Amino acid sequence: MKKIYLLILCAINLLVFCTISKRIFASVDIQNVKKTMIAEVGSIKPKDLEYEGYQIVSSNINFNRSGDYQVVYRNEETNNSCFKIVKLKDKKDLEGQISYAKTTNLEIGGITNGTFQKVIKDNQNNYYIAYINEVIIDQEELYDICVAKIYDNTIIYQKTIFEKEKGLIVDMLVDEDKLVILLEKEGTSKTNDVFLYILDDKGEILNFQQFIGSGINHAIKLLQDITSYYIVGETTSTDYDYNFSHKYRCGVVFIVDKEQPERFTYYSVIDENYDVTVNDACICDDKLYISTTIYNKKIRARQLELYVFDNIRYEYYDKSLLFITLTKTLLKMSCDNNDQLVMVFEDYDEEKSGMSQYVYLVDQMLNKTLVYKTNCYRAENTNLVDFVAVDNNDYIFLYHLYNSKELNKYGYLYQVVSNNKVLFEIEKYSENDSIGGLVENNYDELIFNNRNSLKIDGIDYTYLNSHGTLVINNPSDTITLPVLYAGGEKCQIDEEKSTIISPTSQFGSYIARYYFTNKDIEYIYIENIRINPYCNLRDKGLYDTDVKINFNGTATLNHQSIESGYEISKPGSYTLELKGKDDEKFEINFEVANISNREIIEDDIVPEIKEIKTRDEKEIKKAIIEESIDLNDIKKKTKNNLWYVLLPIAFAIAFVLVLKKR
Repeated sequence: MKKIYLLILCAINLLVFCTISKRIFASVDIQNVKKTMIAEVGSIKPKDLEYEGYQIVSSNINFNRSGDYQVVYRNEETNNSCFKIVKLKDKKDLEGQISYAKTTNLEIGGITNGTFQKVIKDNQNNYYIAYINEVIIDQEELYDICVAKIYDNTIIYQKTIFEKEKGLIVDMLVDEDKLVILLEKEGTSKTNDVFLYILDDKGEILNFQQFIGSGINHAIKLLQDITSYYIVGETTSTDYDYNFSHKYRCGVVFIVDKEQPERFTYYSVIDENYDVTVNDACICDDKLYISTTIYNKKIRARQLELYVFDNIRYEYYDKSLLFITLTKTLLKMSCDNNDQLVMVFEDYDEEKSGMSQYVYLVDQMLNKTLVYKTNCYRAENTNLVDFVAVDNNDYIFLYHLYNSKELNKYGYLYQVVSNNKVLFEIEKYSENDSIGGLVENNYDELIFNNRNSLKIDGIDYTYLNSHGTLVINNPSDTITLPVLYAGGEKCQIDEEKSTIISPTSQFGSYIARYYFTNKDIEYIYIENIRINPYCNLRDKGLYDTDVKINFNGTATLNHQSIESGYEISKPGSYTLELKGKDDEKFEINFEVANISNREIIEDDIVPEIKEIKTRDEKEIKKAIIEESIDLNDIKKKTKNNLWYVLLPIAFAIAFVLVLKKR
């Protein structure tokens, strides 16, 4: 009996646990509930505002009137409240909105003559800032090498890594709640050493590693994957941490274990005859790509090369010579969201009398394909300062603009390219503020360098590349989905919440509904799509038997229901009646005959059949003349040959008659 009670008790506990677990795991993340919703007036319904695990407490939405509204939710388990902003707009206001957010000045104390080198923003809206502050001692320029963490304009920590040294922070990255810093500074005897620092969320040093050698060592790039940090650099050293054989300056990659940073291995990029310059590096699809340049004295030209290392096996993978050039330079390497390697080169453009940028995609076999050439009409007054590969064929370019007549007037050009066309661009000028680049991980924020503070301009924009009314004439046509950019990134379409029309649907007028989302917004857009009636046969046409008929819609052929692909085998007159969406009708009449088995009458030949007559008429006439010549020869020969046959027969008959008389 006790066992039965225990079993019942376990069953009840299991039921309660499953119910609670189901409710907890079914609840939508609160960040999704709090996202701002933007939609056209009349395009959303109350169901669009429902979220699993949350109850609507209050709402002031008028679904049929433009305006900003608020919906308040309560979590059914925790009773915590949150709210969502809903912005309903007219169609003309919904597409292509661009505006500027309030400029943010991040004040960092103690800076008198600073230079800001990199800014990262993490998922919790913390800013990590790398900078150096110039200090003059005995007329010598030295620097305090520093980092700071700021949240909501409040300094969380401000850390000086080195004081009064010659050096700088080259790169940094955020690894969960840790900040990882790559820097270099001048060592003793004019050497240059590389350092890796790891800081916790309060700015305390967790670990640091120094990579030393008796030569000149430069840091270029800091990368990471799940298990390791990758320090990419150059060296002339052949001892200590750079204990591998090389005659000239070479590239080097230290692979540092995240769990035990004192443990590391390395890759080397060596040329036996020339110095190697490392341009850039990135990790893409579990491979480390390193771009290098060597100056080949024999051909008096630069060789741009690409090295590939396998990060799973920690071994050399492949190498490719990209270009032999005098003027081409690699600006940046990037990996897009589809693990596609993207490389941006700059070269002199004779047509524009200035520099242009060329975007290449590189596949796994290291074949490169030119996919985009910049067409910036201000080529003589622009410099590319940053580039991001957002998605397949979607890029963000940030240019520094300068006025050759007014030297203190600066500006920037923020350009978004989609499918090899400029989707939109933003141009702005200011006094004395020079653009520094994009905030990493937040590509709608721009960095401006000032000598004592860091200014960040946020671009608040949503830009929709829509079609208006899309017309489909053939089921084989491809429907290009609209593209939405918001918050410096390309939004994704949630297919489950969207109504996407297929080009193979029956003909008629449709309303497509696209539900876009990113980390900040939900965006609902409706689009009119017209699919025209389609049939591969034409009205009043003549066709051979066994012709197949293809169409879009519900069809009857001479009042008999048929499916698309039906084959007509019998000659006769036919009427095809199509019915589409909302009972829209379309009709064609045509004839089918045994064209291939009868003499073709010229009037019966429809354009499709006339195409069969492809032989040149002169050739046909020539052939006929030749055939007639052959016939005449045969006739003459036959006449001559006939006498040879008849004469013996005549002599034989005469001989028989003579014998009878005797």
